[in-house]
Order: sequence, then C-alpha cells, then structure tokens
Amino acid sequence: MAPSDKPLRPRAILALILVFSIGFAAGCGGGDDETAEPEQARDPVPVESLNGKTFNSTEVKGHELVDGTMITLSFGPDALTASAGCNSIRGAMEVDDGSFYLSKTAGTLVGCPSDRQAQDEWLTSVLGAGLRPYDDGGNLLLLGRGVEITMEEGTVPGGPPPIVGTTWELNSYSGSDGTVSSVKQGVRLPFILFKGNGTLSIFDGCDEGKGLADVYEDRGMIRFAVVRSTLKTCPGLTGEVSDAMLPVLEGETSYTFEGQNLVISRKGSTLTFTPG
Repeated sequence: MAPSDKPLRPRAILALILVFSIGFAAGCGGGDDETAEPEQARDPVPVESLNGKTFNSTEVKGHELVDGTMITLSFGPDALTASAGCNSIRGAMEVDDGSFYLSKTAGTLVGCPSDRQAQDEWLTSVLGAGLRPYDDGGNLLLLGRGVEITMEEGTVPGGPPPIVGTTWELNSYSGSDGTVSSVKQGVRLPFILFKGNGTLSIFDGCDEGKGLADVYEDRGMIRFAVVRSTLKTCPGLTGEVSDAMLPVLEGETSYTFEGQNLVISRKGSTLTFTPG
C-alpha cells in the first residue's frame, strides 16, 4: 500500500458519511411532506350539519372509557345531549370558529358507580372546553384538548320509546333566557304520562293531577286542553319546579326527541324528559 493512501482513508470515510446523512435527511424530508396533522388532513364538518343527528363513539384517544360504556352525542337546535354510560347531560350549545361548546349544563341525578360518575364529569369538562368536528372517512372525528373521539352516526341504543304510554321523568328545564336548571336532589322526580285515550297523568314535583292532551306525532306537536291538580301550595324547590313545568304544558306546544330524551317547548321555555 502506498504511503500516500493513508491520509486519504479517514477523509473518504467522512465524505461517505456526509453523503449518506444528506441523502437520508432528504428522504425524511420527503416523508414529512406526505404526513400532515389531523386538522390539515381531514375536512372540517360544519356544526350546523350535525343538527338532528346522533353519534356513538367507536374509538377514544386521551381517555380510557369504563368497560361497557361509550359516548353518545345527540345534536338539537342550539342544544346538545350527551351520555357516557350513566347520567344524561344536556345543555345549551354554542358554536365559535368551527368548534362547539356545551354551556349551562344540567344532568340527571341517577346514582352512578364512582368510575362512571368520574367519566360523566370528564365528558362534561371536555364538552365545556370545546370540540372541533372533522370528516374521517365518513365517520365523525372530534378533536379537543388532549382528546380524539371517533364516532359513527346511529341512534341511541334502542332508540327513543313511544311518546304515548311511556312515563317521562323531568330531567331539566329552561326559561326563555336559555338558563338550564336540573331537578335538585330531594325533589321527587316530576313526570308526565300520555295515555292512548287522549288523557294524561302528571306529577309536577309537588302536586299530582290529570288532564287532556292530543299528541300529533306526524307534526311534532302536542295540544294540551286541561291540566288539573289539587292546587295545594308547593313551597321551596318543589314550588320552583312546578312553576317552571306547568306553564309549558298549556295550549299548543312543539316536541322533539334528542336521543332518548323528549323535549317539549313553548314560547322559548323547554322541558326535557327522560324515559322512566
């Protein structure tokens, strides 16, 4: 081997290393161009297009769901109903810059195991922080703070029960100002039961009564004729619920289903019932 070859070997090795490194970096750079963030790779979904639809979760990243549970979201006009395996969560929905937020939340008061109660609280916080919807190959992808929820359109398991013949228990109520209130603990759950003969039974949290009501399912309308009660005085929380409930159940009202919930509206006030 000639003496002049010795000083060239390290330089040749260094040159080969540099060439390999540059080529490898260029190859990685090409891969980066093909890989996009989720927000860039998927088409945004207008929140308004979700109105009247129900979605069930198929995959959740950022939170491990309790075994046997899933997330269900039902979108109504300016309102959202959600469930994560125990209580029904409902509230006014706000839209801002393509994201939707749940505000003025109310929920049922069903006793839940601690893990499901914690999951309800987690979902409420996620919805309150806001989620942005995207199309994910025909499914709905919701991106939020530290969470990704993939959902498919469907119905609440079992679908809503028939309006006539079901005992509907009051979940929450709201006034014309949009403030949502839930039925407080310590109040026997108010209910309404529409019967097939055009009559109804009602308990407004304090007083029991009867009345007449025609349900027009093809028009989403209920016409209340008479709602009678014993007219006893209802103090405190029971009186508040009664005062919110009875004025809505007068004359012609509209109704719709949000998931399994029955929502009756009149003059800007609403009553939300869950099947008993």
